[in-house]
Amino acid sequence: MIVLVESNFVLELALRQEQFDYAKRILGLAEEGRVRLVIPAYALVEPYQTLIRRRSERKDLSRKLQSEIKLLGRSKLHGEIGATSQSVAQTLDAGTEIEREGLEQLLSRLMRSSTVPALSLPIISLAQSMQVTYSLEPPDAIVLASIDTVLKELGSEPKVFVNKNSKDFATPVIEGLLERHGCRLLTSFAAASGYVESELRH
Repeated sequence: MIVLVESNFVLELALRQEQFDYAKRILGLAEEGRVRLVIPAYALVEPYQTLIRRRSERKDLSRKLQSEIKLLGRSKLHGEIGATSQSVAQTLDAGTEIEREGLEQLLSRLMRSSTVPALSLPIISLAQSMQVTYSLEPPDAIVLASIDTVLKELGSEPKVFVNKNSKDFATPVIEGLLERHGCRLLTSFAAASGYVESELRH
């Protein structure tokens, strides 16, 4: 059984989001050697961009809070608010560091238990055409081009591509593209975990 994933699988695990337990089961099956986990190289880089964006947004939020709290602090009605401001800023900074450490630990696990197809010039070229053909943004087109390329090289065993981005990927044309490679598309880790475990019991 081959399970193909992309960056939202990485973020689900690193940030412990709502479907964390199901994604963790899939990773566990890969670490046990019961499934082959395939993740494009680009999908290991994109999560860093997400964390960088979050860090920037939190810094902006912290600056705005500090500015507002400074104004409130001019009044004797809000004497303790300075300590609250510092606590909020520290919490935001700590959250960013925890997420970064979690991502780096996860990437180490993924690189030990996954197949990671490289990002190549032919994939980038294919992604450019897929932006037009499938009306995709560049990051999604790179993911689909990577998946399409690796599917051509895989055997006939059951394959599933798990991607929570149903708006862009769960379309008849993209599902048809995957089906031609004998690959099913699932848009939740809960559904994917159940499907994979069911297939393994057969």
